[in-house]
Amino acid sequence: MKRIWLALIVLAILPLLVGPTVVAQEEETDVRFYIMPISVVNDVYRGPKYLKWRFNPGGIDCPWSMKDYGLIDAGLVAADVTQAQHEALAAEVDVVAAPVDIDQSISEIAIPRVQAVLEALRIPAQWVTSDYTYRDLLRMVGGLFMFAQRYHGMHNEALIDSVDQLDLRWNQIPQARRQRIVATVDNLGYDYSQVTNTWTVRRILWHFAQQWGETPILFGSLVTL
Repeated sequence: MKRIWLALIVLAILPLLVGPTVVAQEEETDVRFYIMPISVVNDVYRGPKYLKWRFNPGGIDCPWSMKDYGLIDAGLVAADVTQAQHEALAAEVDVVAAPVDIDQSISEIAIPRVQAVLEALRIPAQWVTSDYTYRDLLRMVGGLFMFAQRYHGMHNEALIDSVDQLDLRWNQIPQARRQRIVATVDNLGYDYSQVTNTWTVRRILWHFAQQWGETPILFGSLVTL
């Protein structure tokens, strides 16, 4: 009986001796969208510049899914990040970081930064104004990337070779490449009847990107745009 009472006393005073149990809480995360450069290793392996993957073990460690710009080194990324991770990505000068609420308009202050990042990645950006939301921006970029991926799959080359080519007119593009672009358009069932010889590449790409329409863009199990 004495042993039982002793055990009960020990159980009663044990919490006082060891203190309260502290339960570690995981940091809250949100799925956010980013437009950023892609790192290329050995001309084969490609992954987002600032996130952790096989050839970038020091990158930000979080779940992510990416759509690339065909063979152009740019990606539209959905990532499940903490606030601190988001702030680190948003601080990078070559990244467009969308807010959690992608239905808010792009602010006048953000427009020069957004345009500069897109143009450096060979993405037409002259259309970006405060009349558009981040959802509009992300879906335009996503639609363009889907077109570039189809072009890559059909012709095994990058859609355009340099930023300067965005300002070429349609009739300045080599005929063989024009034919490959048209073949891609036909394959997707897009309309190019409005395209004229005076249209620039940036206008043409924007035109094709818009034709992705309302088709969902899937980022694995993370999110659908």
